[in-house]
Amino acid sequence: MIQPNSTRLAAAVSLSLGYGLYLTAPQALAADSSEIAHGTVEEVVVTARKREESLQDVSASIAVIGGDALREGVIQDVRDLQYAVPGLTVGETVGAMKVTMRGLGNASNTRGEDSQVAFHVDGAVVSRPEAQGLALFDVQRIEVLKGPQGTLYGRNATAGAVNVVTNKPTQELDGYLNLTGGNYQLANVEGAIGGPITNTIRGRAAATYIDRDGYSKNLTTGNDLDDQHRWAVRGQLEFRFTDSVSWLVSGEYASEHDATGLFTYLTPLYVVNTAQFPPPASQAPKGLGGLSDPNSRNGAGNIDPILDRETLSVTSTLTWQINDSLMLKNITNYRNLDFYLAQDLDLSSVIPPFGQTATVSIPIDEDQASSELQLTYSSDKLLLIGGLYYWKESMAGTTYVGATPNQDIWFIRDGESEGKSWAGFFNATYNLTDMFALRIGGRYTHDSREIDSRQTLNGVVTVPRNSPTNPGNDDRSNSQYTGEYGLDVHLADNTLLYLTYSQGYQQGAAIIMQINNPIADPTEVDNYEIGFKYATPDNRLVFNVAAYQMDIKDLQRTQAVPLPNGTFNTIINNIDGMKTKGVEFDTRWAPLDQLYFYVGATYTDAKFKDFVTDDPLQFGSLLVQLKGNTAQLTPQWKGNVGGQYTFPLPNGAGLALGASMSVTTKQYFDEFNRDPMISDGYSLYDAHLTYQPQSERWSVSLWGKNLSDEKEIFDANFSANGRVTSKRFIDPRTYGLSVNMKL
Repeated sequence: MIQPNSTRLAAAVSLSLGYGLYLTAPQALAADSSEIAHGTVEEVVVTARKREESLQDVSASIAVIGGDALREGVIQDVRDLQYAVPGLTVGETVGAMKVTMRGLGNASNTRGEDSQVAFHVDGAVVSRPEAQGLALFDVQRIEVLKGPQGTLYGRNATAGAVNVVTNKPTQELDGYLNLTGGNYQLANVEGAIGGPITNTIRGRAAATYIDRDGYSKNLTTGNDLDDQHRWAVRGQLEFRFTDSVSWLVSGEYASEHDATGLFTYLTPLYVVNTAQFPPPASQAPKGLGGLSDPNSRNGAGNIDPILDRETLSVTSTLTWQINDSLMLKNITNYRNLDFYLAQDLDLSSVIPPFGQTATVSIPIDEDQASSELQLTYSSDKLLLIGGLYYWKESMAGTTYVGATPNQDIWFIRDGESEGKSWAGFFNATYNLTDMFALRIGGRYTHDSREIDSRQTLNGVVTVPRNSPTNPGNDDRSNSQYTGEYGLDVHLADNTLLYLTYSQGYQQGAAIIMQINNPIADPTEVDNYEIGFKYATPDNRLVFNVAAYQMDIKDLQRTQAVPLPNGTFNTIINNIDGMKTKGVEFDTRWAPLDQLYFYVGATYTDAKFKDFVTDDPLQFGSLLVQLKGNTAQLTPQWKGNVGGQYTFPLPNGAGLALGASMSVTTKQYFDEFNRDPMISDGYSLYDAHLTYQPQSERWSVSLWGKNLSDEKEIFDANFSANGRVTSKRFIDPRTYGLSVNMKL
């Protein structure tokens, strides 16, 4: 309810940021359903460390966004989430998410590379970056953890984790319906209903549907680009066998068919013509005379781009509360991804000669299964979690290049990947005194992976299946122990100082659909962190800050190298390393019951220590030293500032007016730190006006995003075979009206 105790903002902000870009009615920001003390910043209960605890007591840098805040802010997927979490940056290359934190993230559009930021839904990992961009719906909260993860979460992560926690079946009848309409013919319907079915069975069903016209046009065909057409459903059944034993079964299906996430023309690539490396004719700039304006959102291609993806997921969560101190839990998940994209490679209306560059189409099919067994013990002195984890993935994909998608094929690369991982892990916090607590965690991981990639040129198999001379036919295993050690100092009831040393580990990358590319070595991270948290006794002011330094060894990075036939091959290598350091802070202040402010920002300095690589924009082995360059998708500063004032109205109703600004400074889209793969930075302005009656049964909100209609590059890429660079702009000015109704 919109009322004077409007400082419920705290439930949607984190240790490292203010809530940020998307403002909403105060109650929409709650991350749980606990009662709110009048005129104070709410205590938020999270489960980021696999146990319930106050956000202010967690000795880690975490951001929390409540489910209602996602709805009110029109945050539909992880791409939108980055503007609410300054420490999070998300790029996207032809349907694959590049989620980045603290300078670490996926750096290319290669298929098979693991995410350096782990993505979980209800405790089950979503491995493929292609599957991480679907709609967020019926979500209770999202927890964003920064820094290496592994002693608590099933899948290793070197940079952090994004944990999506969905709403669960309730003991009482519960439900809602959200209706949103806006410019670009936006229509968004989301709803859920749940409650008791019998005395021992509860259920919940949820669905979402999003339909929107494109932000741009294909000038060749006149059809939309960057539109959205997607829907998803989720069903849950919870069986409560006894007061201490329950079993939750969840099934989810999502479908998307549109042209979002694809790119338009930015600049041509030029070749270096030397006596040693004369470029073949196939590498001349393409599309001359048929290219779209690089400053326009519009594109020009021989075909309309296509992005299709379907995901199916089934999760079983069995929980046994053995006694007041001991709990056993098992989370088992199966997930399937069916992915397909098609696009004109040279991004022009010109049809090149046969056998050079035309269209590319990539179908991918992936199956993954995981199971995690957790045992949690808690007492006055000790909090302990131990677990066993197993993960398996099978992935197959093909790259077709021809005159049209899947027809007149002259170039084919296909391949498969089989990966397995098992691990044992533990994490313990022991309270030495009321003031001091020690933390220790560890994980032993054993990984194995096999890949096999092939190639066909003009109908002739040039690299056969299981070729013993092809490095892309490879298998390897790795084992690694990583640890976490820390000290918590409770200086006062509301003041915490913590020190942490943690290690991160990422399985060796194995990309498919590329030849001559063996499996890369694992990446290792050493993270040093110090944090401070403070809240005033009346809880009207909260301040949190964390500083860190990470040393990264054997960093996995991709590069495009020329082949003798004039095509390019994308390979993934290990570089000597990178060092990142930074500071993350947020403050929240409620000077009045009806007024709050917040400020959050992150500073990140991520530099390569030694990185010698081929220049993918030039033909020939032209090695370049990139030492001192900044990692891609890592702006030095990101921040949010905003506030909200609630006007009390007659009969207990409220009218909330809020505004916010999100700032992103200069960032690079490749490791060469050069034009045109640069964004000079931008600021986004949002606002909302929300009315809610005393009954809290419904609300209506008028909202606007990117009100100044900024047009800056969101991500950029290059096509070595298409001989062009391409770009995606941030979303233009959008506005609309949302109505929320509750049972």
